[in-house]
Amino acid sequence: MLKKGAVVSSVFTYIADLLFPLSCKMCGISIRMGETPGLCESCWSTIQFLDGPCCPRCGKPFASEAALSYSPNHQCGDCREKPPYYDRAISVAHYDKALAEAIHLFKYSKKTQWSRPLGRLLLKRVSDLGKFDVILAVPLHPKRLRQREFNQSLLLAREVSLETGLPLQVDNLCRVRWTQPQIELNGEERRKNVRRAFEVKRPDQVEDRCVVLIDDVFTTGATVNECARILKRAGAKSVAVLTLARMV
Repeated sequence: MLKKGAVVSSVFTYIADLLFPLSCKMCGISIRMGETPGLCESCWSTIQFLDGPCCPRCGKPFASEAALSYSPNHQCGDCREKPPYYDRAISVAHYDKALAEAIHLFKYSKKTQWSRPLGRLLLKRVSDLGKFDVILAVPLHPKRLRQREFNQSLLLAREVSLETGLPLQVDNLCRVRWTQPQIELNGEERRKNVRRAFEVKRPDQVEDRCVVLIDDVFTTGATVNECARILKRAGAKSVAVLTLARMV
C-alpha cells in the first residue's frame, strides 16, 4: 500500500505533467517529470562510462587495451613528465551527449534538482578511491557564487557525503582570487589562471587526512591540481579527485 506522502507526490506529478508538458532536451519526445529533469530515459541511458584502461594517476583513458597488461601502474606521459599534486583522479563518464546536457542544465539553467541523479553517478566510483576521511568541493569565487546562486560541485559533494556518512567541509577550501573562466583558455593558460587562486582557511581540519575533492568536469585538470597543491601544503595526507565527466 502506498503511503500518504507517496500518493500526494504521485498526484502532484500527474497534475504537473498535464499542466506543464515537458520534452526531452536532446530528442524532443514528450516526457514526464522525473529524476532526470529534461531528459528521457532513452537519452539518459546513452551515457558513456569510463570503464576501460586508464592512467592510474590522472585517469586519462589509454588508447590500447593492452596499455596496462605488463605494468598495471604505468602512468601516462604527462604524469611521468610532470606528476600532478593529487594522488589519483577518477571520472565517471565521458563529457558527451546526455551527461554534457545534464551538467549544462545543472550549472547554467539552475536545475539544482540534478544534484541527486548526478550525485548518484559519482557514487558508482567512490569505492575505487579507497579509504578517505573528508570531502571537499572545488569552490567558486564569491562573485561567481552570487551570479550562479549555488556551487554545483558543492551540491554534488553533499550527495556523496550523505551517502557515505563522511564529513563535508563546506567552506574550508575557498577561492580567494577572481579568475577568468577556464573554458576560454588553453592548457598552459588554465594553469597560470588558477595559480594561487585557492586557500585553506583551517589547515588543522585537513592535516594528516585523506581528502576527496569533488568537481563536475575534468578538462585539463589545472583547477583540481591547484586545489590539491594547496591542500597538500596545508598538510593533507593525500588528495583524490572525483569528477562526473572528463573531456577526452
